[in-house]
Amino acid sequence: MNLPYKPKERRVVPNWRYYENTLAAGELDGWKVSKLVRDPYSIEDYKELWQGHHSLYRAGDLLSAAITNGRENDESVKDAANYILDQGNAPTQTMLHSALRILGSENKEATSSKVEINRLRECTAVNDIYSFIHTIRMRLHLMPYNPFLYVDLSRAYLLLGQTGKAEDAMKKALHFGADNRFVARSAARFYLHMSDRERAHELIRAKGAVAVDPWLMAAEISINMLMGKTSSYIKKGRAIIDSGNCSPFGYTELASSIGTQELYAGSNRNSNKLFRKAMIAPNDNSLAQIQWVNSFDPLKFDLNVQVNNDYEVRTFDAWIQGRYDEAAHEAVSWICDMPFSHKPISIGYTICSNFTHDFALASAILDVGLRTDESNPFLLNNKAYCAARDNQIEVAKETFEKLQAISCLDNSLSWKVCVPATEGLILYRDGKHQEGAVKYQEAITIAQQADTEEGKFLSRKAKLNYCRERLIAGDESPVKVMEEVSEIIPEEKEAELKILLNEIKSEFKKQMK
Repeated sequence: MNLPYKPKERRVVPNWRYYENTLAAGELDGWKVSKLVRDPYSIEDYKELWQGHHSLYRAGDLLSAAITNGRENDESVKDAANYILDQGNAPTQTMLHSALRILGSENKEATSSKVEINRLRECTAVNDIYSFIHTIRMRLHLMPYNPFLYVDLSRAYLLLGQTGKAEDAMKKALHFGADNRFVARSAARFYLHMSDRERAHELIRAKGAVAVDPWLMAAEISINMLMGKTSSYIKKGRAIIDSGNCSPFGYTELASSIGTQELYAGSNRNSNKLFRKAMIAPNDNSLAQIQWVNSFDPLKFDLNVQVNNDYEVRTFDAWIQGRYDEAAHEAVSWICDMPFSHKPISIGYTICSNFTHDFALASAILDVGLRTDESNPFLLNNKAYCAARDNQIEVAKETFEKLQAISCLDNSLSWKVCVPATEGLILYRDGKHQEGAVKYQEAITIAQQADTEEGKFLSRKAKLNYCRERLIAGDESPVKVMEEVSEIIPEEKEAELKILLNEIKSEFKKQMK
């Protein structure tokens, strides 16, 4: 049985993209800007070229310009997106990705598992990463003291799971540019990924730039919150926001970070004011923070704004509203943007496994996570589950053996229930039905003995998985199995169990034909 994703409290920690992408997002601009919002560039030239002659090259350029400048609803842009999807295998995966983003999931191609898997593999291709590393190293021969190149090198090595080399490169970046915003924020995110919060906090504060740079100050406040502490920069941060000397885009992360701190301090009025200021010119990070806060403390903000790289917001919006195919598509985009991050991996997997039952795509997502964290028990258990559901039995058994070799498994109830249930699934798909039944019954008993709300949920989930496998195995009367299923009634909020129940009913209909 797959382990459920358990949402954690979100904080406005820095995102980490390659230097050119961070520069394009405007996060390295000077923060003392007189204009409130950066004016979008016109896409009229791209439209005229496209309208003058239709070609993949011009369609791709138009879509890129439209996405960058928030003009995705333009009719010419949609026309170009449809043109790309009509060209068969000729467009690149990047073009297909852009076209699907423009048109949304109502286009039939948006739900194609093959398209999503290819996108995922293209953006995390090992050969491409090695080629990028080679290019960076060639540039370092010419510019050996450039800290930005070392930051990009560190990120590339991290994507390959080579954390030692990634840390060596980051240390060199810090040696040559520790007081630079891009370097400090990237280094902090690297050490947060490595679960070293103290080091991340130390780097943000290292050279004193945090006292004058709102982007660094936002990170410092958020990392303090992760450590259960209160930053000494909150008062100064509010002064920067209220000074009139900082552009709204320059302080958007700072306002949302302090707003979160105020919210947890019980000052809803102050937090709402800060979130409203963060929404004047948000980036993807501050917008996602406000969306997260809105999930339990409704702020009544309109989150339907044009923001670059807003894949996290799009993913959650589609997921919450039950548009699961669209949510899976946006999750893949989010993973391509942040392939080293655990959160998009966990959420993308959960959507594909629990709601769309696309186990091939779910496995591909988990493979991205396992590359950078090969001994992660959450990823290993769920990889074994997905492989078994996809009847990749040898892969499932090999992955489950790796899971069993880990000595530091969580002692939580979900672990105690899910691990034997996963083993039961593998045994059933391997033809060992009696042994599989024993493991499923063990999982159900553990869940029932807990006598908690979580235990009741896990018990229902394990029973439904067990009943599905019994139907597929065909060892007993389908009618008898369905009598047990009829006694399991999911609660209104348990969408995952409702979908699982529908899957079982479909399997029953197959058995009765």
